[in-house]
Amino acid sequence: MDKFLTFTIIGVCAAGTFAIAASGLVLTYTTTGIFNFAHGAIAMLGAFAYWQLRSPEAWGWPAPIAAFVVLFVLAPLLGILLEVGIMRGLQDTSETTKLVVSISLLAAFLGLGRWIWPEDDPHPIAAPFSLERFTSGRLIDEAAAAAVAH
Repeated sequence: MDKFLTFTIIGVCAAGTFAIAASGLVLTYTTTGIFNFAHGAIAMLGAFAYWQLRSPEAWGWPAPIAAFVVLFVLAPLLGILLEVGIMRGLQDTSETTKLVVSISLLAAFLGLGRWIWPEDDPHPIAAPFSLERFTSGRLIDEAAAAAVAH
């Protein structure tokens, strides 16, 4: 019974993650008409930027300041750059062109992330709380995200 509960929680967390990813694709497509397959890579850049700012191995900023800079400075700037520089020019193009550009952005952002933060270098970050609290908190977060998505 213990394994059943453990795998149920893991499954619900994974399903919540997929629901969030699907919601991002649907939201992007309904608002812009473009399937932005690069939104996961954009999130990866944000996570690594947070690590760069926050980690004692890197710059060692306090967590609230690092989160504020990533969420309210870097992410909006990247969004504006993508919207003005690339996405507006795709409005009158074919669906194939839109898909190729989106997948090209995905590859470019993954390459950029690997170039700035090499995968051979460790990027540790301390857990902000214990694993037991994380599991139940994560389950609640994923359930709330799934409820909002539907």
